[in-house]
Amino acid sequence: MSGNDIRDILQVAPPSEQNTLKRARQQVKQRRPEGITRELFSLIGPDSTAALVMPTYKTKVKKKATPWSWRSFTIPGRSDGFSLSCWVKRTKGPIENPFDMKVAKIDIPEYTNDEYENHLKSLDADWTKEETDYMFCLCKRFALRFPVIADRYAYGDKHRTIEDIKDRYYSLYRTWLVRCHGKTEEEVSKKYSYDKKHEIDRKRALERLAKRTQEEVEAEEQNEVLTAEKARIKQNEEILARERDHVEQLLSQLRASRTGPEPKRRKKSVGAAAAMAAAAMEVTHEKLIPGAHVRSQMLPPPKGNLPKLSKAMSILDVSPKPVMPTSRVCHKFEHLQSSLAVLFELKKVVDKMEVEHKIRQSLQPAEEAVIGGGGEHA
Repeated sequence: MSGNDIRDILQVAPPSEQNTLKRARQQVKQRRPEGITRELFSLIGPDSTAALVMPTYKTKVKKKATPWSWRSFTIPGRSDGFSLSCWVKRTKGPIENPFDMKVAKIDIPEYTNDEYENHLKSLDADWTKEETDYMFCLCKRFALRFPVIADRYAYGDKHRTIEDIKDRYYSLYRTWLVRCHGKTEEEVSKKYSYDKKHEIDRKRALERLAKRTQEEVEAEEQNEVLTAEKARIKQNEEILARERDHVEQLLSQLRASRTGPEPKRRKKSVGAAAAMAAAAMEVTHEKLIPGAHVRSQMLPPPKGNLPKLSKAMSILDVSPKPVMPTSRVCHKFEHLQSSLAVLFELKKVVDKMEVEHKIRQSLQPAEEAVIGGGGEHA
């Protein structure tokens, strides 16, 4: 079948020669876009639907590298002309010290000879004025960096620790402010207080802590576990106490249900009869179900865990509802349900007590070991 036959069937007119020539001219006139080579454009073809994305980026203009130079600088804190060098960006004029630390100025007290003789000499007889002047000179030089001061401290044969130097400095400073400048004790003690004994004890404790052996670390971890377990047991004691009270209430109700009504007396006094009548008026009667009903409908719903209660009654071969619900059968059935509920409550309390007892027994050897180790260590 040819194309003309298909056009006749579809009733489509054949294409004219003019339209064919126009399409050919349009195809010839299509220009090649910029940025695409002639070979690539001939491969793609003019009728291709491929997306031709032109590049939008621009080449960056290369800038000159910033010049750097090897420059030397001096240290303001030193007066011996010592200098260092480093690479910095090339600038005009002197450069700033890149390693210069801005240290805040600290006011070091400067006492006179009269002030020392009249007010400061009696503080500590172990310190002389010459040694005190030497210590204050080091404090001013090293800006109260006491570890550095203790490391550089060399006055005769005297050996001073950091605590000795700090205690001497702050005690002298406090006394100087109070006696020579009229400051109050409260104002000075808040800002310049120092407890030498407490600091020594703290460092000794840290040293003992750092020198612990592996056995001592494990013993302390066990002690922490025991402390946490004791806190948990103490927290559970209140819960167990509430559960015991609840079980005692259930037991009292069970005992009350077992005891039947008191036998009637033949002779009653007028006062006893009136009291019984008043008690009878106060007793709340059971709510009656309106209409015709069976006695088993008057049974109260079981208390406690219903699945456990049903399973226990199935083991005892007792149906969920009494087959012959007479008054006596209903009373016994209700008594059985309450007894089983009390039994389950007692079992829950006993299980908890057994778990607590096992935990305490397992922790007792560890407690004895910790106590024995602490006594030997002491």
